[in-house]
Amino acid sequence: MSDPHRTTDEDYLDWVRTQKCAVCLSGPPNDPHHLTSRGAGGSDRTALPLCRDCHREYHSVGQNHFETSHRVNLWKQAHKHLRRYLQHQE
Repeated sequence: MSDPHRTTDEDYLDWVRTQKCAVCLSGPPNDPHHLTSRGAGGSDRTALPLCRDCHREYHSVGQNHFETSHRVNLWKQAHKHLRRYLQHQE
């Protein structure tokens, strides 16, 4: 049974793939990284672009270490990307 609170948005994920990495700013294409995984019921709207290297590092060291070492708040970055996407849709 699907979670009625989970937002699936393939258009948003396609847009995320075309954005620069939210951490190192490397060019697209990039991976949409879900801050709350799909398996845990996370929404596609919590995804942000990470290049393959940053994405691997994140999964290797975990969110706290990754954010500290890169001096980034990934939730703020995800919100910024979602806001830009929604403005682009108007």
